[in-house]
Amino acid sequence: MKNLTLEKINKNLLLLALALLLFRTSSFAVTHIPQPFELCFSLVCILTLIDFIWNKRFSIFFGSFPKRLWISSAVLFLSVLVGWLMAIGFRDIVTTTNTLFEFGAFVVAFAVGVLVFYYSKHDQTYIEKCLYVLCIPAVYSVCIISPHLGETFGVVQNGTFRGF
Repeated sequence: MKNLTLEKINKNLLLLALALLLFRTSSFAVTHIPQPFELCFSLVCILTLIDFIWNKRFSIFFGSFPKRLWISSAVLFLSVLVGWLMAIGFRDIVTTTNTLFEFGAFVVAFAVGVLVFYYSKHDQTYIEKCLYVLCIPAVYSVCIISPHLGETFGVVQNGTFRGF
């Protein structure tokens, strides 16, 4: 307990958040109720921000990513933004609340990737733990192979996977 730092807490909470993706039954866009993953990930973000401010780690964070990663990330975000603006301006596609939620989901997925990359930068065992946790959703493949088994356990309804 004596060596428990905000970084270690964040690493473990991030692993827990990734594992909680297995128990996702709906979307925040549909229910407006945060799922366990979203709650845990929000806590990780808040604690990471506190850690960065308290321990002055902003320069470490921004310095830990290669320049190419920053450039590719900027290009990715700009292409999504330009595509979105072109859809609105040239294709007359109406922007709905769901569109904003989808963009938010994209930002969350990107942020999860950035946090996993940052926390696993010099920790080989953490990389392995993240890899194992990210393989947990392979459990879903059983329901793809045998849909009747999924219906038996109540995780499939009308051919759609509902989650646990």
